[in-house]
Amino acid sequence: STYSSFPATLYQSIDLRARIFTDKFVTYQMFTNYFYGGAHGYFREKLVSYDYIHQNKIDLDYLFKEQYKEKVWELLSEVAFEDEKYKNSHDDYDLEDVRSQLQSDDVDLGLGDEGVVFSYQPYEIGSFADGTFHFIVPYEKLMPYLTDKAKWCLE
Repeated sequence: STYSSFPATLYQSIDLRARIFTDKFVTYQMFTNYFYGGAHGYFREKLVSYDYIHQNKIDLDYLFKEQYKEKVWELLSEVAFEDEKYKNSHDDYDLEDVRSQLQSDDVDLGLGDEGVVFSYQPYEIGSFADGTFHFIVPYEKLMPYLTDKAKWCLE
């Protein structure tokens, strides 16, 4: 028997969209889809919010007072723990397991319509088949923990 091989097409595509645009900030959503060889292609979705008045990327330090970041991780863990998609792939996890898996200083996050969107890519907290996980922590729950700059940005 003869094995026939043919070259795979290598590619990368990027789609960048402004999802929310206010007089103080913009939230971009970027989709990157690529195949560099291997068993399957890969994709990544990144949310980035930017305060263009103060010229700051909106990240954990911009949003939350240092002394309250632990409370933010608790709120995020509670949202994830109740998320059906997350529960289906992590059914043996308790709340502390969820928190230790999600807590990361380099988590992707962005300002959404209803709250802060925390985004985890394939393989970060699940399999490739699970895809991207998005957890939205409502602004009203986060208000006590926001910095003054974040409150200004969201008013």
